[in-house]
Amino acid sequence: MIPGAILLSELTAAGLALAAEGDRLVVTPATRLTDATRQAIRAHKVELVVALMLARLRDVYGERAAIIEYDGKVSRPEAERVAFETVIALWLNDVSNAAPLAGAGQCAACAGPLGDDAVPVLRPGGGHTELHGRCVMAWLKRRRAEAAAALEAVGIPWPAGWTP
Repeated sequence: MIPGAILLSELTAAGLALAAEGDRLVVTPATRLTDATRQAIRAHKVELVVALMLARLRDVYGERAAIIEYDGKVSRPEAERVAFETVIALWLNDVSNAAPLAGAGQCAACAGPLGDDAVPVLRPGGGHTELHGRCVMAWLKRRRAEAAAALEAVGIPWPAGWTP
């Protein structure tokens, strides 16, 4: 289990509910927060936001697979494959946006210096990162593999035959 998910489980077991609202974490009931709990939440804010997003993606995956299977009248394995691609896209747009950008003038894939071959890749939450043209496909494959590993860690298995 990822560290943010462990802390989220501990906070939930302590009777606290967390929700991400923009760049803020809202904890209810706030009256139950101790100084130590506040400090832990602040220290692990990014991990908690990621854990909340992954939990949402787990719910989306199950819902999408069911809708695709029953409304689309396709096999369960095919419905799960399509639902998996959906949550991969959501992870790349939402969760990976919490990842830090590469340094200025540096390729996000290989960390090499950028030149005339820099390709900007927009980030859904705003801004962009840059890559060498030759690094784009390897970078995308790595990001999809990271997404799949994160999804697998919260109980969303890779579909049979799926590759990043």
